[in-house]
Amino acid sequence: MTINNDNRSELSRRKFIKTSAAVGAGAALSSSIPFASAKAGDVTLKMWWWGEQELPGLQAFVDDSVAKYSAAKIETMLQDTSVVISQFQTAAAASEAPDIQYFWNGIYHMESVWFGYVRPVNGLVNDDVIKSSSPTLLSNYDGNVHRVGWYPIPMCWYYNKDMFDKAGLDADSPPLTWEELLNTCDILKSKGMEAVGGGIQDGYWGEWYFAHGLAQSIDSPGDAVDLFIGELDWLDPKYHELWTRLEELKN
Repeated sequence: MTINNDNRSELSRRKFIKTSAAVGAGAALSSSIPFASAKAGDVTLKMWWWGEQELPGLQAFVDDSVAKYSAAKIETMLQDTSVVISQFQTAAAASEAPDIQYFWNGIYHMESVWFGYVRPVNGLVNDDVIKSSSPTLLSNYDGNVHRVGWYPIPMCWYYNKDMFDKAGLDADSPPLTWEELLNTCDILKSKGMEAVGGGIQDGYWGEWYFAHGLAQSIDSPGDAVDLFIGELDWLDPKYHELWTRLEELKN
């Protein structure tokens, strides 16, 4: 979350954030408790967000929630995936940041915290809302929470039963081991079908594969840090096997 450095409407902004939890806890905007003294014309808040690329339909939720919110006027802007971080940091450096900003959890988010571009949400957002969004350790810094969840998204794999049927495979018995997956892909390819694909509508996938694949190769979060600083060796097959497996899928 960020609050613009312009303090002329600070009180209204604090009221807005505290009552709506609009940084993203599900039905935040639409379930707020309006203040008697707040009117839509009192202040205009800028909200830069991301998510329609990954969760089609979120735009409709945002539009509906903003339309129902009466404590302030909200101007929203859906950001392109490639500029979510850079556009915000450029605006923040020029004291022209939006009042509410979407961040990816982790280093992209905390970097702006360290720069002093964002404020913690504790004290601004209802404690129950913060708790229910389950902020991770990557959202905590210096005793404060700096993020409220926008929407949940799992990492999962799907398979097309119709394609299995067309290829003569048992659609009710998907592959459960790596070798079974490779064999299944070979059969699908032999029938002229694209066997496997990864990614989401925004076109990014590598970081997702890396994050979830590496988690299966390390014994603790500290191992990841040791890999990045050179205490552990990426040449150890244990740590690069995920890329070897990915190459097998490509072949």
